[in-house]
Amino acid sequence: MHSSCENVIVTPEGEWVCLDTGEVLRESSFAEYIAVSRHSPTPETATPVSFKTHDMNIGARMSDFSSARNPLRRGLRTSKYATSSISRSEVPTITALQKLKEMVEILKIPTSVHETAALILRSYLDSVSRRPGRVEQYVAASIAKAVEIHGIPISSGEIAKAAGVEVESVQKAILQMSQTDVVKSLVRKSIAKARFRGYSTKMRRIEEFINRLVANLGLDPEVKRIALEFVKVSLKAGSGASIKTFHGKKSAALAAAAVYLAARLLNYDVSQKKIASILELKESNIRKHYRFLIDNVAIIVYV
Repeated sequence: MHSSCENVIVTPEGEWVCLDTGEVLRESSFAEYIAVSRHSPTPETATPVSFKTHDMNIGARMSDFSSARNPLRRGLRTSKYATSSISRSEVPTITALQKLKEMVEILKIPTSVHETAALILRSYLDSVSRRPGRVEQYVAASIAKAVEIHGIPISSGEIAKAAGVEVESVQKAILQMSQTDVVKSLVRKSIAKARFRGYSTKMRRIEEFINRLVANLGLDPEVKRIALEFVKVSLKAGSGASIKTFHGKKSAALAAAAVYLAARLLNYDVSQKKIASILELKESNIRKHYRFLIDNVAIIVYV
C-alpha cells in the first residue's frame, strides 16, 4: 500500500483506491494462488479465492485414486474421500450459488458483478436461519443489488424474468438483503468512489439505461442528449417542500420515461409499450415516472 495515502477504499471490483489522489493502489484484493507444500502427495487447485463457490476454493483437492498400486489401498483411499461428504447445512448455499451461476450466464453479467452478487448472496444466507420463499428470488435479488452497485443497466424485471419469479418477490428480497452489513458496506464504497470521480451512482446508471434504450430503439443520439438533460433539469425544478430526489425512484423507469419524452419531442413514433418491453417494465411505471419528471418543469417547443 502507498505509504502517503491514508484514505483508502476497496471498490466492488476489488481495487484499492486512494481517495486523495485517485490512484489505484492494488488491482485486486483476491489471492491469485493458494500456497501448498511442494512435497504434498495430493495436488491442489490454483484457483483464486472466490465467493462464487461454496468453499471459496480454499483447500479444494483433486485426488488421483489410481495412483495407489495396491488395489486394497486404492479402495481404502477412495473410501476415505467418499466419507468426507458435504454437510447438509451447506446444501442451500451450494444450490443458490449454482443457480446464481446459471443466471449470470443467461444475463451475460461481467465476472466482477458475479463476484459481488455471490458475496451479497452468501452474506445474506449466513445471516438468516430460515428463508421464506423460493431460493430463485434471493439469487435474483443479489444480482439486482450487484448490478445497481456496479451501474450495469439491467432492470429488476429482466432479472426476475430470467429467474422465473415475480418482480415483486425480488423487490421484497432486495429490501431484506439491503439490511445486511455487507450490502451497506458495498453501497457506501461505490458511492464514495463515484463522488471522488465526480458523478452520482444513480445518474450514472440512468445514463447507461438511456444509452441502451436509444441503441435498441435505433434512435438518433440527440434523443439521448435531450433525455439525459431533461432528467438533470427535472431534479433542479423542485424546491422547498416540493424538492425532487431520486429516493424511491427506479433508474430503469426514470430512463424509460425520459427517453419516451425526448423521442416524442423529436417526433419519433415510439410507444410506452415498446420501451417498457425492452426493460421488462410495466407501462404504469413509465407513466408514474413521466409525471415525476415533468412536475414543475416548463417545456418550450419551438415550431
